[in-house]
Amino acid sequence: MAVPAVPFYGKDTDRLAKLGIAYNALAESGSFLNNWPSTVANIEVFKQKVDRYQTTFDVAIHGDRRLIADRTAACNDAGEAWQKIVNYACATVQDNSNLLELMGVTTSTRRNSSLKTRTELQAPE
Repeated sequence: MAVPAVPFYGKDTDRLAKLGIAYNALAESGSFLNNWPSTVANIEVFKQKVDRYQTTFDVAIHGDRRLIADRTAACNDAGEAWQKIVNYACATVQDNSNLLELMGVTTSTRRNSSLKTRTELQAPE
């Protein structure tokens, strides 16, 4: 399965909502949590990164540049952890497309218009 990119764009509130949905989907998937590799943040570490992002978001509302920089770093950290989890879900032998869709990651591929069959041109009679 090709590894999709996580949909990590938009406002901070949108990102936090997406991370919350992804965490809840992970928490409800028991079989996926078996044999977790050490290179991927486990569900507890992922929750800590999401909580850190939420905390830095709440504190940075007042506009202090240092706090905004902390929020940006926490956002990037949580996004990277989410992408690694998605990469792991795509690398396993079992089909995790349902879990990925519950996490908010689309697994369907877009059709490319350049793959259409070419039609033969006929000379007018």
